[in-house]
Amino acid sequence: MDIIFKNEISVEDFNFLRKSVGWSIIESKLATKSVENALFIVTAIFEGKTIGLTRVSGDGGYILFITDVIVCILVNSVQWFL
Repeated sequence: MDIIFKNEISVEDFNFLRKSVGWSIIESKLATKSVENALFIVTAIFEGKTIGLTRVSGDGGYILFITDVIVCILVNSVQWFL
């Protein structure tokens, strides 16, 4: 199967990816605000699961910075490392 790229992510998938790399899960309201306020988001989806995220923040003009780069570890193409 191919990897599909999208410019959106659910709060559940955002927290899934955070947990998959050992980061804390954040409260739903804060996660929603973090996602909605991003200037740009790219997610990678493989076999229906979100496996990666890049989030860009900034002032909307001159300053941009990569806020997150998260890649979930895929084990045996089926099992997810959490």
